[in-house]
Amino acid sequence: MSQNKEEKASLEKESPVEREVKGEVPAQLEVRYAKSGSFRAVRADGVYGGILPSLHIHMSFFVERGPLPNKVKYLVSREGKLEGEASVDIEDGIVREVETSIVMDLVIARGFLDWLKEKVDLGEALQKGTAKAEENYATTESDRFEQS
Repeated sequence: MSQNKEEKASLEKESPVEREVKGEVPAQLEVRYAKSGSFRAVRADGVYGGILPSLHIHMSFFVERGPLPNKVKYLVSREGKLEGEASVDIEDGIVREVETSIVMDLVIARGFLDWLKEKVDLGEALQKGTAKAEENYATTESDRFEQS
């Protein structure tokens, strides 16, 4: 079955969302990524979180480090040069500095979990030398454009 030129032109003007609402699935969908003004890459040593009353999952990612001194007193020579620390006021233990918090619903969390497992499995295979990195980057996009 072929569509006539008018139907094709009409479909080209509609957005993928409009076609999806009509029950039509696009053959391709172009998605562009943009970094927000507050974008930054951070390292995570761990995560702390749980389930919110809304049933969303809350995760706070942190970096571990030693504590910084509250204050330091230095010895000063007669020439005005620092000669060393006279005393240091510092707390014991470690600091978990929270870098960012992420909140996601259960559907997104399931997709994230599956994506993360794939990346961990690939990383372990790369580490063992049993895989190649051709398919390293991928998203956790929902499958809403797939037909069942």
